[in-house]
Amino acid sequence: EELGHKLKPKALNISKEFENPCGQFQLLVSELTDGNPRKFERASLEAIYEGTTGQNWTNSSGWMNVTVDHCQWYGITCDDRVVIGIDLRDNNMSGQFPVY
Repeated sequence: EELGHKLKPKALNISKEFENPCGQFQLLVSELTDGNPRKFERASLEAIYEGTTGQNWTNSSGWMNVTVDHCQWYGITCDDRVVIGIDLRDNNMSGQFPVY
Protein backbone atom coordinates (compact mmCIF):
# COMPACT_ATOMS: atom_id res chain seq x y z
CA GLU A 1 0.00 0.00 0.00
CA GLU A 2 1.65 3.20 -1.19
CA LEU A 3 1.61 6.14 1.19
CA GLY A 4 2.17 8.89 -1.35
CA HIS A 5 4.48 10.68 1.08
CA LYS A 6 7.42 9.78 3.24
CA LEU A 7 7.10 9.88 7.01
CA LYS A 8 10.23 11.03 8.78
CA PRO A 9 9.82 10.10 12.44
CA LYS A 10 12.10 11.28 15.17
CA ALA A 11 12.77 8.88 18.01
CA LEU A 12 11.94 9.04 21.69
CA ASN A 13 13.45 6.53 24.10
CA ILE A 14 10.93 4.54 26.11
CA SER A 15 11.22 2.03 28.89
CA LYS A 16 8.97 -0.66 30.32
CA GLU A 17 8.11 1.66 33.21
CA PHE A 18 6.64 4.30 30.90
CA GLU A 19 2.94 3.88 31.68
CA ASN A 20 1.37 4.99 28.39
CA PRO A 21 3.81 5.52 25.52
CA CYS A 22 0.91 6.24 23.16
CA GLY A 23 -0.55 9.41 24.69
CA GLN A 24 1.05 11.85 22.25
CA PHE A 25 0.33 9.53 19.34
CA GLN A 26 -3.38 9.38 20.20
CA LEU A 27 -3.61 13.16 20.15
CA LEU A 28 -1.75 13.40 16.84
CA VAL A 29 -3.97 10.82 15.13
CA SER A 30 -7.17 12.42 16.37
CA GLU A 31 -6.06 15.81 15.01
CA LEU A 32 -5.06 14.52 11.56
CA THR A 33 -7.31 16.02 8.90
CA ASP A 34 -5.41 16.25 5.60
CA GLY A 35 -4.32 13.53 3.21
CA ASN A 36 -5.49 9.98 3.81
CA PRO A 37 -5.80 9.46 7.57
CA ARG A 38 -6.22 5.67 7.25
CA LYS A 39 -2.86 5.33 5.50
CA PHE A 40 -1.23 7.69 7.98
CA GLU A 41 -2.65 5.75 10.93
CA ARG A 42 -1.39 2.44 9.59
CA ALA A 43 2.06 3.83 8.76
CA SER A 44 2.30 5.38 12.23
CA LEU A 45 1.31 2.12 13.90
CA GLU A 46 3.84 0.23 11.77
CA ALA A 47 6.52 2.71 12.90
CA ILE A 48 5.58 1.99 16.53
CA TYR A 49 5.87 -1.75 15.89
CA GLU A 50 9.25 -1.42 14.16
CA GLY A 51 10.65 1.06 16.67
CA THR A 52 9.66 -0.91 19.77
CA THR A 53 10.76 -4.42 18.71
CA GLY A 54 7.24 -5.55 17.86
CA GLN A 55 8.50 -9.01 16.97
CA ASN A 56 9.31 -9.43 20.68
CA TRP A 57 6.00 -8.15 22.04
CA THR A 58 4.02 -10.45 24.29
CA ASN A 59 1.01 -10.05 21.99
CA SER A 60 1.34 -8.75 18.42
CA SER A 61 -1.81 -10.37 17.05
CA GLY A 62 -2.66 -8.91 13.64
CA TRP A 63 0.21 -6.43 13.58
CA MET A 64 2.00 -6.03 10.23
CA ASN A 65 -0.38 -8.47 8.52
CA VAL A 66 -1.36 -6.82 5.22
CA THR A 67 -4.66 -8.72 5.14
CA VAL A 68 -5.76 -7.50 8.59
CA ASP A 69 -7.17 -4.00 9.00
CA HIS A 70 -5.14 -2.10 11.58
CA CYS A 71 -8.32 -1.51 13.60
CA GLN A 72 -8.23 -5.27 14.30
CA TRP A 73 -4.66 -5.27 15.62
CA TYR A 74 -4.10 -6.16 19.28
CA GLY A 75 -4.33 -3.09 21.52
CA ILE A 76 -5.93 -0.82 18.92
CA THR A 77 -9.40 0.64 19.46
CA CYS A 78 -11.27 2.26 16.57
CA ASP A 79 -14.56 4.06 16.20
CA ASP A 80 -16.00 4.22 12.68
CA ARG A 81 -12.64 2.96 11.31
CA VAL A 82 -10.65 5.74 13.04
CA VAL A 83 -8.07 4.93 15.73
CA ILE A 84 -9.26 6.37 19.04
CA GLY A 85 -7.13 4.37 21.47
CA ILE A 86 -3.94 2.39 21.83
CA ASP A 87 -3.31 0.15 24.83
CA LEU A 88 -0.07 -1.81 24.65
CA ARG A 89 0.74 -1.80 28.37
CA ASP A 90 2.72 -4.73 29.73
CA ASN A 91 3.48 -5.91 26.19
CA ASN A 92 7.29 -6.14 26.39
CA MET A 93 7.87 -2.95 24.40
CA SER A 94 11.41 -1.59 24.23
CA GLY A 95 13.45 0.57 21.89
CA GLN A 96 12.57 3.76 20.06
CA PHE A 97 9.08 5.23 20.03
CA PRO A 98 8.51 7.39 16.94
CA VAL A 99 7.53 11.02 17.37
CA TYR A 100 6.18 12.97 14.40
